[in-house]
Amino acid sequence: MPDDRTGAFIAAYGPDGPWGELFGRAPGFLGTELYHDAARAGRFLTIDRWQDEQDWRSFLSVFGPAYESFDAQFEGLAATERSLFEGSL
Repeated sequence: MPDDRTGAFIAAYGPDGPWGELFGRAPGFLGTELYHDAARAGRFLTIDRWQDEQDWRSFLSVFGPAYESFDAQFEGLAATERSLFEGSL
């Protein structure tokens, strides 16, 4: 990931970024963690923690349009996204 995109990724997906702020409005959100792979400069792992799957689904129900707007706005910064809840989204 080029340096300019790395900075944009950190700003967007870090705990204090727009994603974390949006998630923070919802009950059951426990926090966001951003990890940088020391061996691969452009590789990151973000973990968004929720109390349970129902809180995540409630968030999507209430904040779905804002979530989709951010997803479109930051398109291309993240290579993949995967839910670890049973029956992935």
